[in-house]
Amino acid sequence: MSYTSNDRETVIKATQSANLLHQDLQSLVSADHLLLGDYALDLLDALVVIERKLQRLQEVVDHPA
Repeated sequence: MSYTSNDRETVIKATQSANLLHQDLQSLVSADHLLLGDYALDLLDALVVIERKLQRLQEVVDHPA
């Protein structure tokens, strides 16, 4: 199966965006307000799953079978 350059670009952008969000949430985990840190940690846990799926998707798009 072949992917269009637009599909590849969209997957790459989504993966990069998830990585940026990961970095921001990691910073927010250390927030002075405990509630913010707690929420950030919960969001980070969910984001890790999404980020891994996007990375696998990018591998598939980069190296189609």
